[in-house]
This record gives sequence, structure tokens and C-alpha cells, in this order.
Amino acid sequence: MDASLHPLESVVNFRLDGKLKNHTLIPGGLYDASFFIVMNQGKFQRLSAADQQAILKLSGEALSRRWGQQFDVQNKAAEATLRGNGHKFAQPSQALLDNIRKVRTTMLQELAAEGPKFGVADHNAVVSFYEQQYKLLAK
Repeated sequence: MDASLHPLESVVNFRLDGKLKNHTLIPGGLYDASFFIVMNQGKFQRLSAADQQAILKLSGEALSRRWGQQFDVQNKAAEATLRGNGHKFAQPSQALLDNIRKVRTTMLQELAAEGPKFGVADHNAVVSFYEQQYKLLAK
């Protein structure tokens, strides 16, 4: 394995730390993921009202916030473990950052062009909203 695109917690949790000994930390991260828990609507409706309310209270934004906080804890712990095991960490060169921005710009342009085919009339508005939410969470 020459390289991998993972947050540090995944390097540890996927047991890649024996193979990946050098890490480049991209400011602001390089990718993100969505996680979700799904329940069959019919099964949900058969639950008692009290159980439905308990699930709704603990899911949605509350679940997302707790999951994200746990992810942050695991990522920090993984970095400490990797550093403690002698892994090397680097900052990206300006050329690499410029290339990442260039690829991102091209990808977003392609997504905006394809968006209407998938029912997204204004993909740029979606991206702007997403980026604004990230800025709010960083505070």
C-alpha cells in the first residue's frame, strides 16, 4: 500500500497503522462522510408512542452531534497513538494544496452541470449551505 485517504482514526481503526507510517495533514480536512441509521417506517409506526418519541429525541441532530463528537475524540486519540508509535506527520506543500483546490473546483463544476439530472436545481446553493454549516460548527 502506497497511500490511503483516511482520517487518522480510520488508519488506527482499520489497522492500517502498520503500513501507513507517514501522514500529511490537510488543513480543514480532505473529505467527509455521511452516516445514518435507518428504520423501516412500518416497524417504527408499530412502536409505542413513547418509544417513537424516545427514538426521535435521540436521533437526528442530537445523534449527529454525539457521533461527530465521538469521531473527534477518536481522531485525536489516533493521532496521539500514531505520534507515540513514531509515525511522521507533514504539512502539505503549497503546490499540493493548489492542486487539491483545482481538482475540487473542477469536481464542483461537474456536479453543478449534472445536478439538474438528479433533481438538484442549484448545486452551488447546496455547497454554499454546507460550507456555511461547517463554519458554524467550527465556532
